[in-house]
Amino acid sequence: MDEQEFWRVIAYAQNESDGEVERTAGVITELLIEQSLETILDFDRLLYDFIAQAYTPNLWAAAYVINYGSLDDGFDHFVAWLVAKGEDVYEAALADPESLAERLRGDEAAECESMLYVAQ
Repeated sequence: MDEQEFWRVIAYAQNESDGEVERTAGVITELLIEQSLETILDFDRLLYDFIAQAYTPNLWAAAYVINYGSLDDGFDHFVAWLVAKGEDVYEAALADPESLAERLRGDEAAECESMLYVAQ
């Protein structure tokens, strides 16, 4: 699995879950169950590569503001949520964390712990 396929899986899962991130994570888990071990491991490696790229002071500040505080675990859940929102939201947030203000849906929590475990 390459980066394009990774983001296609995220987009498909988002579409199937109407953009609800917890459901998105569930759809991804269902998709991965049917894949080879190599594909599952590739997905997990890419997920954590994207999470690592998002470990920036500016995104941590955004998480702190959006979620009314953000400790270590909270930031992990925030970055997982960011990946679950899809490539466009992810890339825009890396370039300008303030772009997230336009992407929040009402009372949606900007966190998705279950996304961290979809491949496991």
